[in-house]
Amino acid sequence: MIIRRNNSTTLSVDSSVDKASVSIRNLDGQLFVKISNGTKDVEISKPGDYEYLGVGVTVFEVPVEKYSGVINLLKLNVDGVRVVISTQFRETPKDILNSLANIDILAIPVVNAIATKTLVNAVEPKKLVLIKAFGGEEVELDTIQKSIGLVTLPEVSSVKYKSADFAVTGDIVLTGELLA
Repeated sequence: MIIRRNNSTTLSVDSSVDKASVSIRNLDGQLFVKISNGTKDVEISKPGDYEYLGVGVTVFEVPVEKYSGVINLLKLNVDGVRVVISTQFRETPKDILNSLANIDILAIPVVNAIATKTLVNAVEPKKLVLIKAFGGEEVELDTIQKSIGLVTLPEVSSVKYKSADFAVTGDIVLTGELLA
């Protein structure tokens, strides 16, 4: 599985096994999700649980005052790796946080140090991918690194993982990358 930055508002999560690609576009805090395998495209526009082209997708709407009916949080299962991608930084209801337990990767934009720390502490991912300028205003990266206790955060254009990377025993130490 590869998480790649396509442009300032789009990420892709590519499956190594099923050859499916999940494209996630962020426009003004709303996520648009498209799953493709080269011959077939499926777009997801409503909250719910889906399985297309070997990719499991759970789409959430965390209600906010200004927006209603928008997708701003999603959970993917690609090649046995569980990934959560978020655009919102308001308080996430406990029932949604509970459904995000035991994830492998949390991918969120570099926007708010307090919200990042809260979400990281709530879902305890094994890896963190911070997305530079993913449709939002950035804050100082140093502030986020200090708040979550990461000493270094290498800047990369894509990250590649396989399910064996997450078959760990014992304590999990959070590691992270900055997707530029």
